[in-house]
Amino acid sequence: NVIARLWHNNAEVSCDIVNITVEKGSCGQTTFMVGDVIGDMLTATVKGLSADLKGELIECHIGALVNGSYEYISLGQFRVSEVKKTRYESQIMAYSRIVADTGTRLDVTGLNNPTIAQIAAKIAGKLNCAVTFDTGINTSYQVGAQLDGLTYYQALQVIAICCGGYVVNTNDGNVRVHRFSTTTNLNVNTGMMVKLPEIAEQSYKVESVGVLVSEATT
Repeated sequence: NVIARLWHNNAEVSCDIVNITVEKGSCGQTTFMVGDVIGDMLTATVKGLSADLKGELIECHIGALVNGSYEYISLGQFRVSEVKKTRYESQIMAYSRIVADTGTRLDVTGLNNPTIAQIAAKIAGKLNCAVTFDTGINTSYQVGAQLDGLTYYQALQVIAICCGGYVVNTNDGNVRVHRFSTTTNLNVNTGMMVKLPEIAEQSYKVESVGVLVSEATT
């Protein structure tokens, strides 16, 4: 048997789960490219919810019955953005912290010609978590971008661009910077033919163009 539970303040949320969905990389993402900050979305329908979870940090756990007791793994930490209650049920919507908790302005104190590691330290302090990197990423690289006025979310984008990769929340609530790889290793038996996947070119249509005008423009 496999069951799910919601976890808040080191305790299980008292409710009956009707259904629960965790969509990876679903926070409005329609593309996937260098510089992406890829957030996840949790939606849940529950009954008997009495706790006020709006704005709270929750975890989604999946448990399996092992030797007579349930063992759980986390599917991530999420900030609850909305709880819609009806007469019989409550619908919960929540998002990854790299999306939900990074909208404020970056603290640029001490960030004069900063390195990737220094910016990551600021983000780690804001989110109270670890920011880790794939092997081979040079975190001592100095970022030439102007950071004043950027949000923490935009600072994550800067890091991802400088690393040639993308950013995700890990299931334990930390932040990971991945780098795209252009190589792959294959171990095959002698005489075996392996067909590598082909990436087809895609055509795109521009639906709209937005123009941002600075408030300082005269």
